[in-house]
Amino acid sequence: MLYAYTQTTGSGKGTSRHYSIYFFSADASLTPQALTKDNLKAAFPNNHKFHDSLDANFKTDGELPAYDTFHKMFKLNRVFHNSLK
Repeated sequence: MLYAYTQTTGSGKGTSRHYSIYFFSADASLTPQALTKDNLKAAFPNNHKFHDSLDANFKTDGELPAYDTFHKMFKLNRVFHNSLK
């Protein structure tokens, strides 16, 4: 299972801009970690199909929270679930 979390924060004094910081955990009881390809691979060390799919589908960590409007789910969740088949 893959749990994703987001935190919205301001960018500093005197500005109204906000941005999201993304986290994940491999289990609901674990402490969330920064959403990066390296952290995802470390969380699922034996799922090499997932590792390969991460590299094939996401060039940068910034692409990890992308939403798939066709399948109505986050692309990362779709990649993860497909790696379990």
